[in-house]
Amino acid sequence: MTNTDVDLFSIWWANVKLEKVRDGEYFISDESFERPVVIIENRAYLVYKLTSKNREGYIVKDIDSAGLKEGSRIRTDVIVPIGPSDLIYKMGELSIDDRLGLLDYVAAHPSRMMGKKQ
Repeated sequence: MTNTDVDLFSIWWANVKLEKVRDGEYFISDESFERPVVIIENRAYLVYKLTSKNREGYIVKDIDSAGLKEGSRIRTDVIVPIGPSDLIYKMGELSIDDRLGLLDYVAAHPSRMMGKKQ
């Protein structure tokens, strides 16, 4: 797979490493699990995680277009780096309205890079 196969704002089922904190320092663990992500940068493979839990984040309005089975939030608090081999399959993509909504949401809610402090 090349980065031209991965569109911005597409939703993928992906293998994502866990972030942990030890002695007040953030680090990326070797542990990982599968979950949906949204592509926010397709050359460096940067993503936001999605969750169906009631957490802070942008609420996806068009779950059918996104390929989601239930209401979900895009967690914009942490930008997560992944590799092309971590992408398992494409689920869908954000609708135009959700893309614009996410961009507005991100403008008001700063993110940090996974493994780094704010």
